[in-house]
Amino acid sequence: MTVLTLGVHIVDVLARPVESIPAGQDTHLVEQVRITAAGAAAGTAVDLARLGVPVASAGAVGDDELGDFLLMIMARHGVDVAGVARKSGEQTAASILPIRPDGGRPSFHVPGANLGFALADLDPAQVIGAKLVHLGGMDASWGLHDPAFFALLDEARAGGTIITMDLLSNMPDLMPAAKVFLPHLDYFLPNEEQALMITGAATVEEAATALLAEGLTAALITLGAQGSLVATADGTTHVPALDIEVVDTTGCGDAYCAGFIAALINGRSVIAAAELGTTVAARVAGGLGSDAGLKDARNLLSDAGGPGSEAGPDKASNALSDAGGPSLDAGPDDALNALSDAGGPSLNAGPDKALNAALSDAGGSGLGAGPDDAPNALSD
Repeated sequence: MTVLTLGVHIVDVLARPVESIPAGQDTHLVEQVRITAAGAAAGTAVDLARLGVPVASAGAVGDDELGDFLLMIMARHGVDVAGVARKSGEQTAASILPIRPDGGRPSFHVPGANLGFALADLDPAQVIGAKLVHLGGMDASWGLHDPAFFALLDEARAGGTIITMDLLSNMPDLMPAAKVFLPHLDYFLPNEEQALMITGAATVEEAATALLAEGLTAALITLGAQGSLVATADGTTHVPALDIEVVDTTGCGDAYCAGFIAALINGRSVIAAAELGTTVAARVAGGLGSDAGLKDARNLLSDAGGPGSEAGPDKASNALSDAGGPSLDAGPDDALNALSDAGGPSLNAGPDKALNAALSDAGGSGLGAGPDDAPNALSD
């Protein structure tokens, strides 16, 4: 196991396009319905597995049919789910997402077993033994707001483990609790709204400076249609967004995290890793669900350039054009070049970011998008 994703696990049921909820007992026909493994930990884990990264996931699901499905689909994609606890008498977290024609994602959400995940449910050896641990949705994983968990993260970092984190919601009341994790991280991937709330800064640039002062190696602040801002001790870099036809932004935040992590642990620079994250997120935005566009993508990382490479915009534009049509669920031949140079901008429209509803969005990595940042609490 190279990566451990730890935190929120959700089942998403998605339908598109949905312009309104039918009145009474009426039925509206839609083009597509999917059910997927989602959430800031589960969704990122599936995307990492599809990119060919050995990954395990830790969190909590209910002892119910939804939990059975979630573990089955994650395992089928190649994720080690032995660390996911089953909570008797609790429901697996789930969201129903009627996707608007513009890609917006209102949601109906049940937080479920995620709220009960605690240190007692976690095998410390998984954390200590990972090359990288990704904390997905710590703002909603209240059982891990524990000094003993912080000590475990510090022990892992002392042994060489990289710690990354993104958030689930844009709820102001949850930001102070999320802030306590910052001294225990290497990389933080919030969206713009989260970064401003957690720091109290007036601008994204000021927020980036404040986050770095917490001891981070880098802060990657996603800016929706404007891309993302990557801040390190060497300065800030704007990574622009890819120009694509957006179908559904569910899971884009998780995809950004997955691309970033996959590139980072394979020796790419922070900027090149952010560019790969952007490309993976763009592919996901071209289809329905948190893993859309990543079919047959296991070997795509090899085309992203060598260690520390800085792929340019020209390469980035080819990463999507080789992947097929708007849905980007291309076959094996098309897929081999899809992430090919990860040189492009960042699409941030992640499901993880949206959320104006209580704990409703499933976070991927702080990718705030325009309409895509719609209320989507714990949904992706």
